Amino acid sequence: MSAVTISVIIATRNRESILRKTLGKAVEAIEGKNVEIIVVNDGDKELSVPDIFSEKIICIKNFNRGVCYARNMGASHSRGAILFFIDDDMWINGEIIDWINEQLLQNKQSDAVYNINWEYPPSLERELRNNKIGKYILSSGYNTMWGRMNEKGEKPESGLYKFNAIASCSLVLSKELFNKIGRYNESISFQGEDIDLANRINQLSIPVYCVFETTLYHNHEDRLDLNGFLDRAKKGYYSQYIAEKEGHIPLSDNNYKKPNIYMYNAFLFSEKIWISLYKSLPNNKLLEPFVNKLIGLLSGLEKYKQWKNVFSKSDHSFQK
Repeated sequence: MSAVTISVIIATRNRESILRKTLGKAVEAIEGKNVEIIVVNDGDKELSVPDIFSEKIICIKNFNRGVCYARNMGASHSRGAILFFIDDDMWINGEIIDWINEQLLQNKQSDAVYNINWEYPPSLERELRNNKIGKYILSSGYNTMWGRMNEKGEKPESGLYKFNAIASCSLVLSKELFNKIGRYNESISFQGEDIDLANRINQLSIPVYCVFETTLYHNHEDRLDLNGFLDRAKKGYYSQYIAEKEGHIPLSDNNYKKPNIYMYNAFLFSEKIWISLYKSLPNNKLLEPFVNKLIGLLSGLEKYKQWKNVFSKSDHSFQK
């Protein structure tokens, strides 16, 4: 094989069964190509990689230092001129590797940052339609990158779409550009790192494009129960608000004025009742609109709880 040109970097934390599926897809995608796979373990225990993958990937320990540190470590060990950051539940394919090789290496289009389109895999989509959390995800459009982008109109069928935000779950850029931007901010432990990185990219007037030439599969199969869904929200918002309080990213517009605080505190007092109600409600089409609103309430309440944990109620400089 010729010298490595593309480095796929996967930061992972305590999701070994999810990671194994991802590695299976990644190893297949890079077959016969000048690509390496670097897995950075940010969990709290050793990672057991199946022997079938052991010769095809590089595993690095990064116990509990945070996702930003993990991604930077992966980049530091990379040999490719192009870095392809993906989450440990993102399934890549040979088509996107060919696109990166053609556009960024052969056509020299490496002066921009690229988000690669993704959606949930078909098997997971089917499961969503039979699951209360899944129906909420579908109604919110969170099962696709286009839905998460919250843009108006129909999703582009192909081509590049100019955007001003990034998502590290499927992010491509040159190593030269990555170093120019200043890499990931290691003071941010989890959520909030994309906001910070996008701000620095925009300040440098570096173009950001969403790529709709191909589609990756985002395998969120472990977040279809209420506990998993809310736990992800809890960890994400807590990290983001810490980053806001420490000044790493701008304060978000949460609109927690006093009336909102009184309302959320009332819901917080009765949170267990709302959770019990959710669990008791049957999964049927008639109740679906109400259940979706209930899930939205519980998600919003988790967001408020983390804001309250991080920002003192008496510190009005952080209250919108």
